[in-house]
Amino acid sequence: MLKTFTLPGVQNFDEYKRGVKNKYMTVIEFTENVRSQIFILTAKAHAMSKNFKEAKDIMQEAIMEFAGSDEEVTIVLGNAE
Repeated sequence: MLKTFTLPGVQNFDEYKRGVKNKYMTVIEFTENVRSQIFILTAKAHAMSKNFKEAKDIMQEAIMEFAGSDEEVTIVLGNAE
């Protein structure tokens, strides 16, 4: 799960969209819903491993990333868990 969080386009979606695309490399583009779920599941994995600071940091990043979007509710509910 933690490796998923490091895939291109998950954390820095805007930077990924602006980046130069290589015609020889195919990269999966994640939807907002999938990205929000990756943030939540990664934070849960850290919490289960008792890495509470990492989990908190990831959820704070997710709250900032998805503020004002349709996925903001998903993040808020995930943070409540």
